[in-house]
Amino acid sequence: LFMAGIPTDVCVNAPLIAATQRNYRVTAITDGCASPWPELHEACFKIWQPKFARLKTTAEVLAEIEALNEGIQAYLITRSQTHNRSVIPPAFSLISHTKACVIDGC
Repeated sequence: LFMAGIPTDVCVNAPLIAATQRNYRVTAITDGCASPWPELHEACFKIWQPKFARLKTTAEVLAEIEALNEGIQAYLITRSQTHNRSVIPPAFSLISHTKACVIDGC
């Protein structure tokens, strides 16, 4: 679960902690969070990292998703060759969907 928002100490902190209590693996997108109180913003990151969430930048998250998408594509190609299929099934493009969400705010 990727989380970002403002203010970090309220509108991100509460759902982030709630998500981890429900056993979600959470990644906080650090450059997608902000707060008018820099000390609370940084304190949230210090609290989250050891127990509650991975901390990554938007670029790092997009790189991870791109690598995952490439892995899915490679798997589908290998699978289609193993099963002698002439048509490779289309892969869902995670990176395109994610970029749209980052831009559109979904």
